[in-house]
Amino acid sequence: MYGVSCMSSISIETERQVLGNGDAFIKLSLPKLTENLGTLNKNFAAYYGKMHSGFTDYANNKLAKAAAKRQGVPYGAALNTVMCHENENIISLYTDLNVSDGTGNRYSRHGVLWHKPTGNIINPKTLFEKGAKKAVLQTLCRAAEEKSQSSSVPLFSDVRRRIKGNFRWAQFYISPAAAIFYYSGGLLNADPKPFPLSFGEKELFTSEARLMLWGLE
Repeated sequence: MYGVSCMSSISIETERQVLGNGDAFIKLSLPKLTENLGTLNKNFAAYYGKMHSGFTDYANNKLAKAAAKRQGVPYGAALNTVMCHENENIISLYTDLNVSDGTGNRYSRHGVLWHKPTGNIINPKTLFEKGAKKAVLQTLCRAAEEKSQSSSVPLFSDVRRRIKGNFRWAQFYISPAAAIFYYSGGLLNADPKPFPLSFGEKELFTSEARLMLWGLE
């Protein structure tokens, strides 16, 4: 069963499958380009094709086999892609993985920033001024504390150490107004879902990056 929702040059196509005798249910919502963007089409299709095959191999060879031996509710797994931001230069997306296999729910997130003119994936580290990491980490620490206060979500007492020790440039995506770094669930607080932190300090980006990402001089 398929459904399609379109946004700009990307559609998110959803596929659902029932494995075994109703032992497991899987859902794949992955992006597809709806127009010819040159080299990007080939690289984009290969990247998400590999993600599709890896997920279905896992579901059929591990999840379904374990589910057949289960006692209780069916197992499930889902890939869900979110379109974050697009302009003439970039496409920013992330894909969440959620697995329920009788031991609770597990979550992970994978962000990708595509450069449309070249068809390549952008390394987020290259978007920032040289030596910006210290300031980035300080900003993320403030953002975590502000988010905790505004949402009444408690953080671990050593959250600043955790933010610095678990920082990854690649855990990143772009919104129309800001950048977002995210941390895996369970790292900064007890919630197992990914924990995003909005990053609005655009002065830490290079001038070229600000122009490419948001059209800012």
